[in-house]
Amino acid sequence: MTTTMLAMLPRGFFNLCTLYMLFVLLRWFGSYLEIDLYGRFRWICRITDPAFGFARRKLPPLGPVDFAPAAVLFAVWIVREMGASLLASVVR
Repeated sequence: MTTTMLAMLPRGFFNLCTLYMLFVLLRWFGSYLEIDLYGRFRWICRITDPAFGFARRKLPPLGPVDFAPAAVLFAVWIVREMGASLLASVVR
């Protein structure tokens, strides 16, 4: 790889994590925005279901409130920040 491609790696990782966070937000607020998540945009559910399922298994039951989307957003945000800075320090 050239140095230019290596320099783009942290930014690409950051952007992919941000895109995943957008998908999580779309899934979370999709019913309020009247997005057909089980029809045309069912691929968003397929992308976010594994992370939501893992979070639901790890979080204690809190009644009717589902904190899985918030937990996934927080986890992806932490991974995005730490991963991008780690990749940036390795690339330098």
